[in-house]
Amino acid sequence: MNPREHRFDPHGSRKNGAPAGVATRSRRNRPPWTAAAGFLLALALSHAAVPASSEVRIDAEFDPALVPLGQRTNYIITIEGNDDPIRGNPPRIHGLEISTSPVRSVESETRIIQGRTHSTHRVRYSFRTRPVSTGTFTVPAWEASIAGETVRVPAAELQVVEPGEELRDAFLLLLEPEIDTIYVGESRPVELVLLLRDDVRAQPRSWPRKSGDAFLDPDFRQEPSVERVRYRNRTYNAVRWPFLLAPIKAGESRISFSIDIAALSREDGISGRARDPFDRAFGRSLFRRQSVEERTVRSEALSIHVREPPESGRPESFQGAIGTFTASHRLSTQTSRVGEPLSLTLTITGSGNFSRIPPPELESDDHWQVYPPRTEFAPEDEIGHHGTLEIEYIIVPRHPGITHAPSIAFSYLNPETGRYDAAELEPIEVTVQASETIATHAATADGMVEDDSTLYGPQLLAKRWYSPDRSTGYRTAWFYLAHGVPILLLIVLTIWRRRQNRLNEDARFARRVSGSRAVRTNLRKARLAIGRSDVPAFFTHARAAIQHSLLRHIPMEQRPESLTWTEVSEHLLDREAAESLRHEVRTIFEFADALRFGDANTPVAVNDLPRWEHRLVALVRELEKTQPRHRNRFPKTQ
Repeated sequence: MNPREHRFDPHGSRKNGAPAGVATRSRRNRPPWTAAAGFLLALALSHAAVPASSEVRIDAEFDPALVPLGQRTNYIITIEGNDDPIRGNPPRIHGLEISTSPVRSVESETRIIQGRTHSTHRVRYSFRTRPVSTGTFTVPAWEASIAGETVRVPAAELQVVEPGEELRDAFLLLLEPEIDTIYVGESRPVELVLLLRDDVRAQPRSWPRKSGDAFLDPDFRQEPSVERVRYRNRTYNAVRWPFLLAPIKAGESRISFSIDIAALSREDGISGRARDPFDRAFGRSLFRRQSVEERTVRSEALSIHVREPPESGRPESFQGAIGTFTASHRLSTQTSRVGEPLSLTLTITGSGNFSRIPPPELESDDHWQVYPPRTEFAPEDEIGHHGTLEIEYIIVPRHPGITHAPSIAFSYLNPETGRYDAAELEPIEVTVQASETIATHAATADGMVEDDSTLYGPQLLAKRWYSPDRSTGYRTAWFYLAHGVPILLLIVLTIWRRRQNRLNEDARFARRVSGSRAVRTNLRKARLAIGRSDVPAFFTHARAAIQHSLLRHIPMEQRPESLTWTEVSEHLLDREAAESLRHEVRTIFEFADALRFGDANTPVAVNDLPRWEHRLVALVRELEKTQPRHRNRFPKTQ
C-alpha cells in the first residue's frame, strides 16, 4: 500500500474492540501486565504529536501588494494541510508577466496546546511577476489539483503605481477616536496612531508635535505601544501614544499633529519578504546599500467645536470637574474634644479631568476651624484619566456641643449627557466634648465631691514628724525636681492654653501661625523635589511657599492656593516692593502654572534647581521684610 494513501479508519471492522487485522486475546487469558502496558501506551499517545486537521487551506497574495512600475513582485500561493505538489498555472492577466516555474518552499510550525503537540506544515509557491503597466490588477480565483483532488485558489490583487507614488499611503498619522465636540476643561482620552506600512522599513525619529493653541500640549514622552493592524485592506505597524486631549478655550478650533520618521529608500526599503538568506537572519541584506531618508508625517487638521460648560442648571458647588464620578466622605473619629484636630476626607472615584479638579471650598465658621486641604491622586491608567482622588481637610472644633461635621458639596458635569450631577453627601454626625482641662475645672467648681469624709486635716505622728538629721530634704535634688517639674508643667500648660485660646479667637494670629508652618513645609517639600529631580513639583511648592508667606499678612478670607499673581502684584505694589522682587515672584508663578496646566518646557534644567532653592529662600525673607510689623503681640479681640 502506498503510504500516502494510508488513512486510519475509526469505523473499521473490529473484534472485541480491536482494529481489524490485529490479533485479539480473551480477557480470561490476558496476562496481568497488559493493563499496565495499556495505561503506558495511552499516556504516550496523549503526549504524541497531534496532526493538523486534514482540511486543506489555500491562500493567495502578492508580496509586496503595491509596487512602482519597473519593480518586480511575487505572486504567492500558500497551502496548509497537504504536502503534495499543486498542478496547474495561474491565469494570464493583461499587463502582468507571471512566471510558470514557481519556487517551492516548506515551512513548519509546532505548537503545544494543553500538553499536546500540534504540528502545521505550509507549502509556499512563489511566482515571479513583472508588471508592464500601471493600474490595479486582480488575478481571479482559479482551480488547480492536489493529489488528484480539485482545489480552488482565491483571488489576489496587485496595485502598480508610477515611480515615486509607492509611499503615498505608507505613513499615516491618525487621531483615534475622532472628536466633534468637547467642553472647555474636559480631558478626553484619545490615541495618536502612527501607521507604518508593513512592507516599508521605517521608525519614528522624534516625539509627536501638536499644532493649535486651543489645547494643552500632550505628554508624548512615555513609551508607545506597537501592534500589527489591518487598515484599508493593508497591513500596518501601528505605533500608539495615548494621551488626554484638553481644550483651554471655546470656539471652533483646529488641531493637527506631525512627527519625523526615518525610512529606507525606495529600492531598499520596499523589498517584501527577504529574498536572500541574510535577509532572514539579520533583517536586511548585507549586499545591498542601506540609505535612510528623513520624512515628516502630518495628520489631517481636525476641526473640533469646543463648548463652554452650560449655564443652565449649573450648581454653585461646580468648580470645573467634568467626567463621571462617585464621591464619598469619612471622618477620622466621630467623638472628639474642643481643640483636637479631626481628619475629614473626601474621596472622588471615576474617570475625568482629575488634574483640573480643585478641592471643594470648605471655610471656617463659628463651629469649626478649617485648614487648607491635602490632595492625593492614585491613577488607574497610564494617562491619569481613571483613578481615585482623596482630599483631606484638617478641622478643629471650637466649642463643645457640635453635632455635625462641616458639609461638603461636590458636583460635576457629565459630558455624555451634558447635565450636571451632584454627589449626595450628608453631614457626618459627631460628638464634641469639652477639653479635659476645662472639664476638670468645671467639676471642681460645681462641688461635685459630695463626701468629704476622706479630707483630713494635718495630723502629727509622735516621733515621726521631726528628724534629727541635719541633711534636710529641701536641699536634695529630688526636692527641686518634685517642686520644679509641676511648676514648669503649669507654666507650659498656661502658655499652651493661652496660645490655643488666641488661635481660636484671633483669626489674624491663627493665619500667621498656620502660614509660617505652611511656608516651612513647602520649602522642605521643594528641597525634597530637588533630590527627586522633579522640576514641576519644585515650582509648585515654591509658589505655595510664596502664597502662604504673603497671605499671612493680607487680610483676605481665601485659601492660599487661590492667591493669583494679580492679587500678589497689587499687594507688593502697595508695600512698595522692589521691581526685581516682583519680577522673581512673577517668574515662579508663571513657571508653576505652565508646568501644572500646560506641561510646557521651561528653561530651567535639573542642575539649576539648587540655585533656584537659594533664590527661593532669599525671596521669602525679602517678602517678610515688606510686610507690616505686628508690635502688639497679643491684640485685644472684640
